[in-house]
Amino acid sequence: MANEMRRGFSLEKLEAETLFRRNQESDHELLKRVHSKFRKSLQHGFPPIISLRRVADRRLPNSGTRMWITVQGHFVVLTGLPKTLTPGAASFPVTYHDTWTARSLRGKIDIPSQTFFAAPVNDHSGKVYRNPTLIANFPSTRVGLNKVRRGEKSSLTLAGAVGAF
Repeated sequence: MANEMRRGFSLEKLEAETLFRRNQESDHELLKRVHSKFRKSLQHGFPPIISLRRVADRRLPNSGTRMWITVQGHFVVLTGLPKTLTPGAASFPVTYHDTWTARSLRGKIDIPSQTFFAAPVNDHSGKVYRNPTLIANFPSTRVGLNKVRRGEKSSLTLAGAVGAF
């Protein structure tokens, strides 16, 4: 529907993209790619709509096995970020609108500082990655915190986005 509304106005076509690591992509390359996608969409006049997911390290019933599961999802609209990344940056600041509170807020997109997925991801090159995506460090957006059980670790992660990429 959004693409139909943009048709005829020489506006960039909107696309959906998952924000997970590609084969052999490093943490810094992923951060750079995500920043570039968000920047491009803003430059083309469409603030990207970002899908967030709260994941929790949960013990599965009757098994003792622990697994990272999604406990809640949410969408925010990105409205600002720096034009460039500092070389070697591990994060970048963002301004976003939270659709639950209708407030403009600030946060950071971070390379995870600790492992948040228990099972490693192997890209068949021999490299093993434990974190398939980036962390949304959005302290004022409390997505899924009420669904995290006592003693569970959790992270707010980037899942995907819609934008003019």
